Parts: sequence; C-alpha cells; structure tokens
Amino acid sequence: PSVSELEMIYKNKKAINEFLSKYIDGATEILDYWYWSGTEYNDYSSWYVYMNYGVSSNGDHRGSSCRVRAVSVVK
Repeated sequence: PSVSELEMIYKNKKAINEFLSKYIDGATEILDYWYWSGTEYNDYSSWYVYMNYGVSSNGDHRGSSCRVRAVSVVK
C-alpha cells in the first residue's frame, strides 16, 4: 500500500482489527510495528508507518527492517 493508505489503515486500525478477528478466519491483525509502504522517498529509500502512533518516516530499504502488509479491498 502507499504511505497514505497505511496512514488511513492506522487511523482505522481498531475497526479493521475487529473486522478481521470477527469475519476473516486466520487473519493477522495489524500490529504495533513499522510497515513499509510502496511509496518511494528517493532512489534508495521508501516511506514507512509506525502503527503504534501513526508516525510516517523514510528509511533506506537496504538496511532497515519493517513489516509488509498485504492490502485488499473488502466489499
């Protein structure tokens, strides 16, 4: 997801986690970790979002470790 999508996920994290636990068997809730976005900052770094506080930052994706969150549309 883009950095703006991850920020939206952070803002709705409680509702999303409640939905996942209620309706999707085996779904992994959004945890309080850093998650990479698909938004590049420059040639060697990308944006990521800390799901504990909603903080966005950028880092060198060659030396930083963050989680990756798959996102799909639920209708």
